[in-house]
Amino acid sequence: MSKLESLIIFKLVWDIIGSEFGGGHQQYETFYNGALFVTKGFSFRNYGYDEPVQMVNEFLGSYSLPTQVKELI
Repeated sequence: MSKLESLIIFKLVWDIIGSEFGGGHQQYETFYNGALFVTKGFSFRNYGYDEPVQMVNEFLGSYSLPTQVKELI
């Protein structure tokens, strides 16, 4: 890699993470939907748990153990 290519790559990286543009964009992405604890709490309260729990229960119900293991339980 030439010195010019290295310089171009470092400038691009700085523009992405270190400049005002990069920092401002990162803050925008972080806080667009609100504070993280608020969005996580909303997702937790409003997630439809019934279907995934039913899927797990169906899988566990269809899972069988070998006879030797059943005798040990």
